[in-house]
Order: sequence, then C-alpha cells, then structure tokens
Amino acid sequence: MSASPVEMPGRTIPVPLSVAPLPDAVKVPALSQQARGYIDGLRALADFLESDPSLRTPSSQQLLIPLMTNAAVEEFAAGHGLAVEYDDEGNASTDLPFGPLAYHVYGYVDFDEHMARGRERQAREWVASQGLELRPAVDGSEVAA
Repeated sequence: MSASPVEMPGRTIPVPLSVAPLPDAVKVPALSQQARGYIDGLRALADFLESDPSLRTPSSQQLLIPLMTNAAVEEFAAGHGLAVEYDDEGNASTDLPFGPLAYHVYGYVDFDEHMARGRERQAREWVASQGLELRPAVDGSEVAA
C-alpha cells in the first residue's frame, strides 16, 4: 500500500492512502466522546514514549477491533484495500498497518458458537486440572466425576 506523507513540525509521517486526510468538501461526522478520548490517549502515549528514549515500548503491537461478524470484517477490508484471513474455525481478520502497529479487525462466523466452544474448552481444561474426568450422565450428557 503506498502512502501519502503527513507533515508535522520536524518530521514527516507516512499515512496509508486509505486514511489520508479527506478533501474539505467531504463532510465527516463528529467524533464520539469515546473516540475523542481514545485518540487523545494515543497522542498522549506517543508523547510519553517520545519524551524518554529509555522507555520500553509496549510488547503488543495490535489495536484489537472486534467487529463481531465476518461480513463486517470483509466490508472493512474491502473499503481499505486489505486482504481478509480466516482461521481454522472460519473466523475472519485483517490488519491495517501503521508502521510496526496494526489496527487488527476481527469477526466470527458465529459469535455465540465461538463463545460456547471456548467455554467448553475451558471447562474441560479445568476438569482435567482437578484430576476429574467427564462421564456420561443418565440423560446422555457429560458430568464431572
């Protein structure tokens, strides 16, 4: 993806074309208070990190953005010229890079089913960690014993 630089005092920052400044004629809705707070926090974090070169940078380089559905991820990716990746369960994700950082957008084939599988996996791990085993119940479901 090519970039259009943004001039700032003393430096030039490349910005992906998909997020380059819009022409003045384009009407952009006002940011929500939550979005404004988040953006202000990111700027404050950047200033803090820049103020002391000895500071360690965060180990996570992804900003996680849950869009909940694969369709929403696919729409976001199409609007920004990005490829969509799918995991083994068919859940979609894409990354919009900003230098070493990534705006990581993800969704699910079926969020409720994804959560149910996660809860079952966690329950089975707990049962095993307690030295228990799952056995069929009288009604055919499994119970810990």
